[in-house]
Amino acid sequence: MNMFTKKLNWLIMSMMLMVSGSAWAGDVTDVLNYDFIGTTGTTYKDFSGKTGSSGAVYAGQSAGGSSTIQLRTNNNNSGIVTTTSGGKVKSITITFNSVTTNGRTVNVYGKNTAYEDATEKKNKKTSGDELGSIAYGSTANSLTIDGDYTFIGLRSSSGALYLDEIKITWETSGETPPTPAKKEAGLAYEKTEFTIDLGEEFTAPTLT
Repeated sequence: MNMFTKKLNWLIMSMMLMVSGSAWAGDVTDVLNYDFIGTTGTTYKDFSGKTGSSGAVYAGQSAGGSSTIQLRTNNNNSGIVTTTSGGKVKSITITFNSVTTNGRTVNVYGKNTAYEDATEKKNKKTSGDELGSIAYGSTANSLTIDGDYTFIGLRSSSGALYLDEIKITWETSGETPPTPAKKEAGLAYEKTEFTIDLGEEFTAPTLT
């Protein structure tokens, strides 16, 4: 039987599968609503460990009247804070429920150390910088954040209010530099060309 040569192309585009996960640069928006917070009824309850798409972790105290996020000022624990950062906060957009009284306002605070709980916002030493406010009935429902704040707090400044949705946009910290893939974590390939004869024993190269 005549032997003939067949060219074998080992052509795989370079790729890397990482188990550690890379943080890609860009904006990520967390959407907080009645279902996300998880408090129901008109009794104010503590919540914590609510993680958004950005990786930010939210905690605080609210009620769930009218199937909304319900906040008020005469409850000192009422409010929302981040205990883990999602990056640098860029903007906050609030959709009020129509049962809210016109003029009721959400105050926004920022700092670069993590909040422990919502009560920190009632103390000027721990509340952070007041970054602005969003009032129901005003033409603007968004607040653009100036500065490099990595933690935020929200509270009512003027009585009970009801929020259908809070959107918080974070600028992520950037792409994690790639590292060599480990055998147990994934595979890294390079384009390589081999020529073998049929019938010969072929040993694949070791993948690193």
